[in-house]
Amino acid sequence: MPETPFSVTEPKTLGDVVVRLVNPDFSYQDEIVLNPGGAAATLEIGLVLGRVTASGKLVPHAPVAADGSQNAVAVLADRVTLAAGAEARRLTVARLAMLRETQVIYAAGITAPQRTAAIAALDVRHILIREDV
Repeated sequence: MPETPFSVTEPKTLGDVVVRLVNPDFSYQDEIVLNPGGAAATLEIGLVLGRVTASGKLVPHAPVAADGSQNAVAVLADRVTLAAGAEARRLTVARLAMLRETQVIYAAGITAPQRTAAIAALDVRHILIREDV
């Protein structure tokens, strides 16, 4: 009798995204993450985040926004499901880290120039996005 092939899909882990850190105590930061949308949303590990200037809270990076969230500032390090308008404390990659480009999640519909700008903004914070690691 032939064997039946099967596959196992493991959930994404932080190890899939982060290649190198300077020091976990320094590279990670505990932050308030907000779901600004009108419906519940699951924010995945590796999601690029922006900071709303008025509240200081992190939200999914929104390249066309004008509230501060258009500037990429961190990457989510912990999966979270939030109701509309809800917030939670979550771990983020905030500085001095190298991330695997294929595991980083950008805003839906992001253009190539917006993606380049997000990568450059993270680079300023010493969060390096690399394809070949």
